[in-house]
Amino acid sequence: MKNWYSITAKADAPAEVHVFGPIGNTWDGEGVTARKFIEDFQAIDSDEVSLMVNSPGGSLFDGITIYSAMAASGKKITAKVMGVAASAASLIVMAADKITMPKNTHMMV
Repeated sequence: MKNWYSITAKADAPAEVHVFGPIGNTWDGEGVTARKFIEDFQAIDSDEVSLMVNSPGGSLFDGITIYSAMAASGKKITAKVMGVAASAASLIVMAADKITMPKNTHMMV
């Protein structure tokens, strides 16, 4: 099974969270599910998180759940849309305190 997200802790730097795939269960079982993502996100020791997103979206309810957990975490989150943050992925980006988007990226709410 492939994870479409990764979390990397760094000494003296924000933790990096990459969401590069569909949100929620997919037919092949490779989507970013709220349960697993939140479990991993809550294990981050850093108070600062750098969130990078390139996702076509997916499950509205997984997206809302991930958003709620990230927004309530108390962590300072900076998000960067790397390509597209569509549908449920745009919800996840909205949990950030600061959002950046290069000119060639897209967000679809």
